[in-house]
Amino acid sequence: AGGAGGGVQKTFALREIDPILAYTEDETPIILIGDRLDQTVEVVIGSTILKSFTIKSEGVINATVPKGLMPGMATVKAISKTGEVSVCPTLLTIAAGSVAPRSGCNCGTTPGVLVGAAVLALALRNLRRRRPTIGM
Repeated sequence: AGGAGGGVQKTFALREIDPILAYTEDETPIILIGDRLDQTVEVVIGSTILKSFTIKSEGVINATVPKGLMPGMATVKAISKTGEVSVCPTLLTIAAGSVAPRSGCNCGTTPGVLVGAAVLALALRNLRRRRPTIGM
């Protein structure tokens, strides 16, 4: 008797989240990746049930970590139509604060901008050293 296709049925499983860092003062978009996630009816971060999420495909869900969660490590769970619960093996880190500048004009002083400025400064310094001198 066997079913059509003869393939192995994937189990409902939440395998990873990206990114794995969120902030208490920001809403953070995350992507949940796994198998049969199109069967998901509920996503839970720590003890917080998300109000909404979007099933993008059989294996991908887009969700948003809400502001105001307690800092620390949080489990991420998906619950299926049939009541199966899958806990992601990777914990979500919730850091206190915000990734955005506080107030005033920090003029883009995020870590990425600072690294970019340092790389540019080194490149300019090296360029000055290589410039040929005239009249020596």
